[in-house]
Amino acid sequence: MDLSGDDRIVKGIVTSIKSNKDLLVYTKYGMGQRLDPNSIRITSQSAKGGNGFKLRSGDEIIGCFTINPEENQYIVYVTKNGKMRLNLIDYLPIRDSKHDSMVKLISLNDRDKLVGVIGCNKLDKIQVFFDDETNEIVEVQHLEEGTMSSEPKKVTKKNAVTSNIVKVKLV
Repeated sequence: MDLSGDDRIVKGIVTSIKSNKDLLVYTKYGMGQRLDPNSIRITSQSAKGGNGFKLRSGDEIIGCFTINPEENQYIVYVTKNGKMRLNLIDYLPIRDSKHDSMVKLISLNDRDKLVGVIGCNKLDKIQVFFDDETNEIVEVQHLEEGTMSSEPKKVTKKNAVTSNIVKVKLV
């Protein structure tokens, strides 16, 4: 793959033709887009691809996650300051692959950034990793269910000022 300018690879995801999973692409400022991978055009290895998404100034794509709507009923958004919000997966509609505008996934203040998005169910647990190399487990059933416009809630036990979240994973 030939990358140009400021382009970089964020994450690779293996999917199959006729996949039942959706892709969720998200940015550090809390914007994103849910896509049906079956509607994305396959190109050759030497192709550079076309324009993907329009981003706000200073924003950048930080991740891509597969969501299986048949297996996951919720999406959890996690911010670097230890805030999380739980939404029903149905709140985020699938966008046409030709639609290049991102939608706001989560409202963030100027000092907070989105670091992770996870598809999950109520009985799942999420492991949160901090920049001081500690971690903790958060139970999804203890997260308050919100809507796309609701504010994320502080849920980690650590002090967000001294320990930013760097990674999250479903356990």
